[in-house]
Parts: sequence; C-alpha cells; structure tokens
Amino acid sequence: MSTFDLIILIILLCVLLSIVGSYVVVGLFCRMLSRRSNNNTELENKGGDVVFNGAMCTYKTTIKKHIIDCLTGLTHYLCLRVGHIPSFKLRNFLYRVVFQMKISKRTIIYGGCEFRNPWNIKIGNSVVGPNNVIDGRGGVEIGNSVCTASFANIWTMQHNPQSTSFGTISGKVVVEDYAWISSRATVLPGRTIGKGSVIAAGGMISKDCEPYGIYAGIPAVKKGNRREDLDYKFQSHWWFL
Repeated sequence: MSTFDLIILIILLCVLLSIVGSYVVVGLFCRMLSRRSNNNTELENKGGDVVFNGAMCTYKTTIKKHIIDCLTGLTHYLCLRVGHIPSFKLRNFLYRVVFQMKISKRTIIYGGCEFRNPWNIKIGNSVVGPNNVIDGRGGVEIGNSVCTASFANIWTMQHNPQSTSFGTISGKVVVEDYAWISSRATVLPGRTIGKGSVIAAGGMISKDCEPYGIYAGIPAVKKGNRREDLDYKFQSHWWFL
C-alpha cells in the first residue's frame, strides 16, 4: 500500500468515525429528551432562562446554551438526512433507536419526511407518505391503519399572531385509526382527527374532525360521511422506498 493510499484510508476512516460518533451523540441526546418529555415537563419561557418540554432542556449559562443549541441543530440536521436513505427499514431503525421515535416494526415511513422533536411522536401500524412534515414539539399520536399522503403537514406549535413578543402556542395532535390525510393537507395544533376521517387534498383542519367524516376546504368543513365497516391493514412495502 502506497503512502497516498494510506492517507486516503485514514481520511475515510476519520469521516466514518465522525458520522458514527455524531449519531451516537445525537442518540444519547434524544434519549435524554425523551425521558424529560415522559416526565411531562411544562413548556415555559422565563425571560432569558428557557425551559423546554422535550425540545431541549433547562439552561442558564451561555456555554450550556451554545451546547444545547448545537446538539439540537445537529439532531435536526441528521434527522433530515435520514429521510433520504433509500430504505424504509433502515430509516425506521434509525428513527426508533437514535431519535427515540415511538414506531412499530410495521410502520411505513416514505422518504423525504421531516420530523421535529421525533421523540414526541408515536405512530402505529400506519403509512406516512413522502415529504410529510410532522411536528412533534407539542406531541403527535397516530393510530393504526392511518394514511398520510405526500406533502401532508401536521403541526403542533405555531406563533400567536396576538402575541407582542411573537410567542408560540402548542397543542397535541391525535390522528385516530383508519384516518386518511390526503396530499398537501394541513392539520393545525391541538386538533383530533376522528376514527376513519378523510381530509381532502389541500384541506386545512382548524377544528376537530368527527369520526368517519369527510372534510375539504380552507378551513375544512364537513362534506359527507365515510362508511364505518373499515377493516384494512397496510402490508409491508419494498425495501427501497
């Protein structure tokens, strides 16, 4: 082996170790945040001393603030990168083990998705379509046999337009079994999507949805009802999705 080959090998090993090390650090960070979230720490803002529910943790010194900001940014970056791995099985493994997302082995998550605070997200035996944005800052719980189509958005935190400091308001989103959120539909914070509900493409949910209701429009209103004898389950998909 020539000197040049040895240098290249050392560089590749350093890159590999840095990548693995980053995921290990982020995994430990997410595990800590998941435990804090499970303890139901309240979200507060006390001037310069910020207490985050699962999102980060309490800090008062500048050094700690920079460390937390760095780890949070790295976590979000790596989670976005995982969404582009061409294997939903490998993506699910990393989401579950590294980012502490509560998903089953039969959950199918397509590529290109963005998850915020994944440790606050729980998904049953359901399908999350391509390029979804699921915001776990306020908590998200998705049941079984749910389908979210491409570019669907679920938000649990938003800015308060009446706040003088541009503050935020948040609320947990619950999507019950057999619900279907169509392409480019948006669910706003604090909403419950009832069992078997359908949100038409491009719809915006600003109020709770009744079970088996069909909703469309901005804001979405009830247009009809879906049959109630639903009994389907999603099967495993190909690896490279």
